[in-house]
Amino acid sequence: MSKMGYDYVCLGNHEFDDGPAGLAPFLVAMREANVTVVNTNANFSNEPLLRNISLPTSVKLNISGTQVGIVGAVLPETRVLSMPGLVEFDDDLESIKKEALKLDEEGVKIIIAITHSGYPRDLEIVEQVPQIDLLVGGHTNTFLYHGDGYPQENTKEGDYPTLVNRSDSSLGLVVQDYWFGKFLGFLQVSFDKDGKVVNWTGNPILLNSSVKEDEGMLDIISCYKDNVTRAFEEVIGYSKVLLEQADNICRLRECNLGNLIADSYFAYYADMESRDPDHWSNVNGALLNGGAIRAPIPQMGIRVTYNVNMTAGCRVVSLQVLCRRCKVPLYEDVEDDKTYRIATIDYVTRGGDGYKKATNATSGGPADYTVLVDYIKKMSPVKAALEGRITVLNGTERVTIPGDTVTNPSLLQNATLSARILSYYTELQKYSQNIFHRLSRLV
Repeated sequence: MSKMGYDYVCLGNHEFDDGPAGLAPFLVAMREANVTVVNTNANFSNEPLLRNISLPTSVKLNISGTQVGIVGAVLPETRVLSMPGLVEFDDDLESIKKEALKLDEEGVKIIIAITHSGYPRDLEIVEQVPQIDLLVGGHTNTFLYHGDGYPQENTKEGDYPTLVNRSDSSLGLVVQDYWFGKFLGFLQVSFDKDGKVVNWTGNPILLNSSVKEDEGMLDIISCYKDNVTRAFEEVIGYSKVLLEQADNICRLRECNLGNLIADSYFAYYADMESRDPDHWSNVNGALLNGGAIRAPIPQMGIRVTYNVNMTAGCRVVSLQVLCRRCKVPLYEDVEDDKTYRIATIDYVTRGGDGYKKATNATSGGPADYTVLVDYIKKMSPVKAALEGRITVLNGTERVTIPGDTVTNPSLLQNATLSARILSYYTELQKYSQNIFHRLSRLV
């Protein structure tokens, strides 16, 4: 990141995906690279692996005689979206407001916020904290642009920058980061002598072939490029149907790509030779977390019906799983006094995405992407369909409820599914924000 010219950054929820043990060396490396991580709302004091790492709650710069302050915050939902251990998260808006007021009292004229809270929340922050002049945000990968001329495959969701007119007549600007390094943000802002925004210009720059590649960066990535290129060029199969991945589909209801991935997990264990001849499968079903493909609960071998209008703890209407001790596979109601065997990924068993951390652990399973690749090779051409695995009652398909989501493990608890979670801690491989997990089993 230092080679890319970053000076100041904030934390994001994915920085915690490897837990405190993974975040600690990253923060040390950032410090050694002279990239300052500004942390206004994450409290490390109760986490043994992080408590000795000090991050500034804000930074003050003197630019041509003008005091400029920088604050940085991560969304508090990181506590359930990732695996932060004992790190505590204060409200992002209130933390920024408190730090901005302190900077203002110290004579700072211009304040810039760096956040990983998402575009809607960023607009709230700038509206309610008049000391913030400019906010650079991320998390929702929102594409903003001024005017026309942007790639047709992108959908413009607002102006770049988005203007926030506040009740005190001041003006705040909001811009957003995008994903995969497709664009380079470019914004020039002019301020008056009192530090108020008076003028601005700029737009995201598309980093296509017209932009000359940096020789130094090419040298850095050369050791990875050959392996990645070979992997991308390998054809493992093809699909005769569109595999849906859009947020407005997979975040809100069952989608066929989620079904395909869950099917691959289930098939891996079901195809194994069973020690008990009365068991046709080693597992009853498979599920994965919402963040795996941005879907609520993709699953195989599980049928769930829930009523999102009911209160938390009462939303599951019915829950069925495939029988294991049977000659002909069929779905049966979950019973309170039975233990069921479920295949999932270790990210879930280690407490990711709001699931409770496993109390028992054991090894098991290969990396999930290898299972999916093998399954696609075997099943090509893929014809994944919607099969009614997730049923929503009362005429709504929205699964996100204020204060709770159906990705919460209470879904299983509501149905009194007894399960002991066995997980396998694995090395996580990352490339282009993809995280590969190993399969685990709920037993």
